[in-house]
Amino acid sequence: MARKSIAVASVFGLVFALITAFTGDRSGAIVARVQPMKLAALEALYDGEEGAALTAVGILRPEAERSNNEDAFYFKIAIPKMLSLMSFRDADAFVPGINDLVNGNPQYGIMPTIEKIERGRVAIAELERFKQARETGDEATLDSPAQTVPNVPLLFYSFRLMVGAGCLFILVLAAAWWFNRRDTLERKRWMLWVLLLCMPLAYLASQAGWIVAEVGRQPWAIQDLMPVGVAASRIASGSVATTFFIFLVLFTALLVAEISILCKQIKIGPEKE
Repeated sequence: MARKSIAVASVFGLVFALITAFTGDRSGAIVARVQPMKLAALEALYDGEEGAALTAVGILRPEAERSNNEDAFYFKIAIPKMLSLMSFRDADAFVPGINDLVNGNPQYGIMPTIEKIERGRVAIAELERFKQARETGDEATLDSPAQTVPNVPLLFYSFRLMVGAGCLFILVLAAAWWFNRRDTLERKRWMLWVLLLCMPLAYLASQAGWIVAEVGRQPWAIQDLMPVGVAASRIASGSVATTFFIFLVLFTALLVAEISILCKQIKIGPEKE
């Protein structure tokens, strides 16, 4: 029964892990074009460059101010030109960095953030709701270009957790399928432990993906047009808290019920053929 279950899980898991990698690559190319600051933060790329390398592994320096890529890392292992290739399908394409996006880069037609902020203020002033907020002194515009840079370390490490876990799943599921096909999986206890320990990693990778998506777009609700502070609803905090605790109780009850059913079925064991 276990071998049959693993056979199904490994095949489906491998197929959809590969599909996820494919769709993730396409999403990365879209992000490079419409959310360049997110991409720059994901790579801790402060100064843009042509033929930009992809940082596979690295440890960031904690200093807030950095002037170039060498100063951004204690150490890193990079794949030459891979970031340009993955982002724009051109190994020599220019990938803008944080400094380019904040200060502007006329050579590549990149507008400075301060100009975008001024344009945004003009646009927001036309919104009726913002007019009312301004009258009450509750404005929610951006005040400085620095506010357009998301949390670089959080995004850098979350992105690598997400992608690293995805690559690991492909390798592990392919190995599980191969060993199971050769009827040797049950004798490889280390592999069974790897499969077991990878289960929580899937949830961590999922949460890391949400961090990349939601933290990476800050402070924009609509990229380069509307800040989150303007788009946020006026729902009272009490209503949010009530909804949260309702879901907390509901899903906790479902978790207890699921664990109880699983334990009961495990004790019963598989039916004899």
